[in-house]
This record gives sequence, structure tokens and C-alpha cells, in this order.
Amino acid sequence: MSFNLKTQIQPPVIIVGLARSGLAAKKLLLAAGFQETDILTFDENKPEAQYRSEAELETLTSIKTAIVSPGVSLQKSFIKKWRARGVLITSEINLALSQVTTEKIIGITGSLGKSTTTSIIGSGIKSFDPNVFVGGNLGIPVCEYALSIHKNPSLRAQWMVLELSSYQLENVDLLKVDYSMITFLSPNHLERYASLDDYYETKWTLIDKTKSKLILNKNGGDLLNFAKTKDHSKLRWASKHDPEIQSLGLDNAALIGQHNQDNLAMAASLGKECGFPQSYFMAIKEFRGLKHRLENLGVKKSVIFINDSKATTIDSVKAAIDATKESFPNLTIYLLLGGRDKKLPWHELKDLANDSRIKLLFFGEHGPMIKQTLNSPAPIFKTLALLLQNLSPENLDIDSVVLFSPGGVSQDEFSSFETRGDFFHQWVEKY
Repeated sequence: MSFNLKTQIQPPVIIVGLARSGLAAKKLLLAAGFQETDILTFDENKPEAQYRSEAELETLTSIKTAIVSPGVSLQKSFIKKWRARGVLITSEINLALSQVTTEKIIGITGSLGKSTTTSIIGSGIKSFDPNVFVGGNLGIPVCEYALSIHKNPSLRAQWMVLELSSYQLENVDLLKVDYSMITFLSPNHLERYASLDDYYETKWTLIDKTKSKLILNKNGGDLLNFAKTKDHSKLRWASKHDPEIQSLGLDNAALIGQHNQDNLAMAASLGKECGFPQSYFMAIKEFRGLKHRLENLGVKKSVIFINDSKATTIDSVKAAIDATKESFPNLTIYLLLGGRDKKLPWHELKDLANDSRIKLLFFGEHGPMIKQTLNSPAPIFKTLALLLQNLSPENLDIDSVVLFSPGGVSQDEFSSFETRGDFFHQWVEKY
């Protein structure tokens, strides 16, 4: 592979956000022949960043290219000023895609289920393409793949499966996918978008980046009504009730929960559309799930613990409750709700306060607001750590489930949902 980044990207380059994707972008630039002096870095929370405040960025006049983390809004005043001056505003994914040549790409977005569906599909493709790349918003930056094939061309994949957030879709003009998928639409990230429709339309831009079919989940929340207004030959609907899908016996798959039957149906529909071999369909049935997503941590002292730290929407919490009730029909469920709010419709969970099977526990920055909205007398704790300190065999029912499906994001107490889920997992190990 010959690098062409030096002809596409003009230095000085600033990397805005030094999380894993920003660091991967920097490594790729260095491998492409850029010098350390060509690359500037900004991150409010990383001491190693050259710039730590947005005010400093306002004064930068020399930069030619900005690689912006998806977590940073493109509406920031410093980005608007750069754009007005002709600075190229790009992303880590764009940087990586400039090195992608023969690979076929599947792009997956949605308010719910996209990580699980991406991983199911990746697991299926791995049965016939051992080099398949599965990443993007899922946690592995696409630049890491670009770097790996630069170092060892024999690692080039036939297929790439990319999970794409709405934020990533705002800044990926180089993205062209062979097949795409929207798993679900429901309110999310309303602190960043002007309206719910604005958020949904951002997801829908994936269709313009798709060469073949866009597969939609028939049981995808607001997706069915939203897509009714869209007239497009690229659309294919996926349903677990489709006879062709039912013939695959996905109800015997390893994943628990009815919502995962929808995710499996989407993966199977894609397999049919692409003409994947039988090994793909066998592999998706054997897929056991992801960490922090309805992850069954097992039984400790007659209590089952489920780690669903990834649940940061109301629909995720609802799906977790339904799956837990379905899998453990006679057990009391201790539901841990809290974290930091992002303007979610918590009132939709009001019925939980009257559900005899569910015992609520609240924690975190917005725990008091959630408790008030649900009008619940349940106990509240300032942090997850304090809540867990108060959970012991003496105050939990024998034969019960502790469901950690918080709804709120983690950043009031943890750096990510993974860190929060690991914290919960470690506590369970010691329980």
C-alpha cells in the first residue's frame, strides 16, 4: 500500500480529541511521513495535549487541517472560524478510508442495537474472512486497521463492518459503503441536536453513502414511521417474522432477549442480501454477546448479576427489563438506574415504580431527578460505588437478579461505559 496522505492532508494538522481514535490518527500520520512538528493536539482532559482550552484554539491561525473527534460538536465556534478560513475539517474515519481500496464495507447506525448487530455480523463474516475488520464507534478506530495493512498487506480484509454514530456521520465525506443498516430510531443525544427530526435525519444520511441496499429493522422504534416518508429503491426491511428468516431457527440462538431476535434477523437479512455462505448463519447463531450489553455475569450467593452498562437510552433500559423478565420469569429484579442525563424521556419508565417484580435503586449525578420523575420512594446514592457498598446478601432477596442497566451516561463518575461496566464486574467478582 502506498500512502497518499501527504498529498491529501496539509500540515500543520491539529487533532481535536486524544482518545483512542485521535491517537490512532496521529500514529497513521506519522507512519505516512508527517513529522511530530507537523501535528498539534488538543484535549481538555489529557495533560499530554499541547492545547487544553477552547480559548487557545480560537487564536490558532496557522493550521491547515483539523481531525475532529466525533465527541466534539462541529458547531463549536473555533471549528466554525477554522472552516471560514478554509481549514479542512475531517475525521479519523476519513483519514483511514483514504487507505481503503478493495474492501467491501458494511455501515451500521441506529439509536439502539448497533454495537450488538455490528458484532453479530462481524462474527458471521469471520467464519469465511478471518481478516474481517469490525470497528468504528464500537471501539476500534479504523485508523488502526489502516496502519495494520500498511505494516502487513496480507492482513487486508475482504469485508469491513463499521458501527457509525450520528456524530461520525456528520463528518465522513469519504465514506462509501456497499451495504448499510439502521437498527432502531428513538430519542437520543438531544443535548446536541436541534430537534428529534434533526437527529433522525443525520442517521438517514447513511443512505446517500450506500451503493446497494439499506436494511431497516421493521421493529425499530420510530424507524417504520420515519421511513414511510422516504421513497427509495435501496430499502429492504428485516423482520424476525419473515418466513425466510424464521426458517433459519434464530430463536435457538445463544443471545437472550427478543430485541436480539431483531438484531439477528437484521444480520441474517444482510447475509441473504450478500449471498454469504452457510458458515455465516451458523456463526451468528453461536454469537454469545458483548461485554457490558446484557452480559450475564453468573450467579453469586443465589443472585444473578447482569451488566448492561452500555444502556444509555430509555429504550435500552426497557429492552433489558423485558429480556430479564423473559429469561428469569419468577425472580425479583433489582434495577440500578442513574448516571448523567442527556435529556432523556425518563417519564416513560414511570410504570416501574408500580411493578411488584422490580425494586429500584438510584445513583449518580441525575439520580435525584430520575427518582423524582418516576415518583419512587426507592433509595438513592450519590455514586454507583456507594450504591454497591450497600448491596449485600443481607439486603437482597435470595433468587433475585441485579440488573445494572443505568440509562444515564457514565461521565459523572467514570470515563466511559466500559470503565463503569468493568467497575461493576469487579465488584460482582468480590461479592
